[in-house]
Amino acid sequence: MEFLLQKLSGKLSSVCLALILVTFFPLQAVASTFSNFFFFGDSLADSGNVFYALEGEITVPPFGALVPPRPYASKTFSNERVWTQYLAQLNDLSARAFLNPSIPGTNFAFGGALNQPLAQIPSPSLEEQFAFWQQATGNTADPNAVYFLQGGGNDIRIAATLDNLLATALLQNAVNSIDKIITGLIEAGATNIVVINSPDIGLTPDAVARGIDSQATTFSE
Repeated sequence: MEFLLQKLSGKLSSVCLALILVTFFPLQAVASTFSNFFFFGDSLADSGNVFYALEGEITVPPFGALVPPRPYASKTFSNERVWTQYLAQLNDLSARAFLNPSIPGTNFAFGGALNQPLAQIPSPSLEEQFAFWQQATGNTADPNAVYFLQGGGNDIRIAATLDNLLATALLQNAVNSIDKIITGLIEAGATNIVVINSPDIGLTPDAVARGIDSQATTFSE
């Protein structure tokens, strides 16, 4: 956490100011019914924040042959663009990464993120991403924008390795984090909020290889 946050600390002030300008003074009119998309999430949604935070030094998790070597497409954790980028393009909007040094974007997702902050996890959680958004926008939501929350997968991956008592507590905290973010967005003026269910983590090669697929599937339901 400290390494990634140290990388972030020097970037946030300038990025936040630029994002305020982009958010409230759009560069061009768009065809979408909505004024903007904001994203909070993990590697499934990250359009480049980890890449920019680590200045391109993305390393492959220790999954061996299960994960292809880098470079990943478009600075994402995928062999192609991620869903946030496709969705934004379909609506003539952007899913540009928040830490994009050229034009800061509205995608606050970080690969590896949990819903809740945990000291052992180096990526900013969804709660911490929401704090970045609050800092960047002065905690003022655009009522015509859509706010997407996509997380929980990494919480489930960890929970599937724990005993039932610890797993239940961790997953409850993950749910509480989403509730806290939703409440904060509503209080800030957001009117369009989309919460996306976690995919079935038990189907991932990682879960199968580690023998936690059954438990992970149960927690994903």
